[in-house]
Amino acid sequence: MTRRAPVLARALLLGAALILSCLEARAAPPAAPGGGFSISIEQGTQMDFGGLSIGLIDASRGYYLDGGGRRRYGLRASLALTLLGQPKSYRQVDAVKGQVILIGGYRVLVQDILPKGDGSVVVAVRGPAPKPKSWLSRLLERL
Repeated sequence: MTRRAPVLARALLLGAALILSCLEARAAPPAAPGGGFSISIEQGTQMDFGGLSIGLIDASRGYYLDGGGRRRYGLRASLALTLLGQPKSYRQVDAVKGQVILIGGYRVLVQDILPKGDGSVVVAVRGPAPKPKSWLSRLLERL
């Protein structure tokens, strides 16, 4: 009888790990090319990715400064970016399609800007290196 208890405990832990892994897989957004996630954000809303918050202030045609500091006219998205828990990291960026924004180890690529209706922007986000695994994850890997 005492020999069955460890076997039963292992089976229960393995079952719980499988259920948790299925729940996490359903919650994950689709992967973007090259890793990370590709997400559409509508005007007036924001998205949190790990420790990064991205909001779309406006998506329209207008004047913006390009990478060389020259004034240009065209389709642009005004984005609000901040690292969660770090209010001083707030940045407002007028971005164009194809532009990459670096903030706190995150890489944000503006894939598309859709000004129709309320407006939206499609961004691909790659985060910093993943955090170390929890003690529970390491324990389950050993079973």
